[in-house]
Amino acid sequence: MAFGKLAVTIASVTLGVLFVFKGAVKLFPEVNEEIYQDFVMRFGRYSPVFPLADLTGFRPPPDLYRQFVAWTELVAAPMLALFGGTLGTLANVILFGVMLGGVCTHLTLGDPVSLFAQELGLLIVLGCLFVLRRVEASKAAKEKEQ
Repeated sequence: MAFGKLAVTIASVTLGVLFVFKGAVKLFPEVNEEIYQDFVMRFGRYSPVFPLADLTGFRPPPDLYRQFVAWTELVAAPMLALFGGTLGTLANVILFGVMLGGVCTHLTLGDPVSLFAQELGLLIVLGCLFVLRRVEASKAAKEKEQ
């Protein structure tokens, strides 16, 4: 296995596991009651500055917003971890969008970077993973042509 493909696989699986946990703690108090309650409170702050409100005219209630983000993470994470090609790349783009929305929300609220460093870090890593996936797909296509 080439180094690039190995890096994509390791990053995809690691991020997939992380996003499963992130989604689960937002949805299920049984995972960690304290973190769950923290997310319930946080989404109360996030809902009024929903990043797509101006575009869609819709501002979701806090619980719906939290549940949507959590289910998006829970569905996309295994796709990211288990699939390459188009499905893995789609999951990568979806999770990138969720993290971008999180960063935009924190910036809109004027939060210090320390409050959204995790989202910012994941945004960067997902961006790098996307580039790595594209490079590896390009290499595979060139090898197939030869």
